[in-house]
Amino acid sequence: MTTASAPRRRTAGRVILLDPDGAVLLVHERERAGGGTTRWLTPGGGVEAHETPAQAAVRETLEEAGLAVTLTSRTDPVLVETTNWWLGDELWEQTNHYFLARTEQRRPPVAPTCLTDLEQSVVLGARWWDPAELFSTEETVWPPSLAHIVATAAGS
Repeated sequence: MTTASAPRRRTAGRVILLDPDGAVLLVHERERAGGGTTRWLTPGGGVEAHETPAQAAVRETLEEAGLAVTLTSRTDPVLVETTNWWLGDELWEQTNHYFLARTEQRRPPVAPTCLTDLEQSVVLGARWWDPAELFSTEETVWPPSLAHIVATAAGS
């Protein structure tokens, strides 16, 4: 476990992927590799060299869910937030750029194509959530404002 006083910093791109019915895809993961608390979050991850947050979001959605999404170079994030969180056994200060994307297929199957060793140790699966479920769940969903973002996007 990292004992450094300051968290590691990184920028991430994430996709809020909605199907035609307004359901959103969330990945279920352990907060730490050894177990403990879990959370549900949108597909996404760290920006690699020479990559924008939007490009990272597209790549990570393909790797984590096996789903190809399209974001244009003019697509603005619907939310940018910085938070400290555990990933594996390291504390990170992560700036997440969330992009809205839609799929034409209703709840397409999720089939990860390329999970890192760390992701394999923390990812428990993925599923589509109805907007109402986001408002009523007692499980941890990230970002905390996701239910409101999804409800607004599904109505548009």
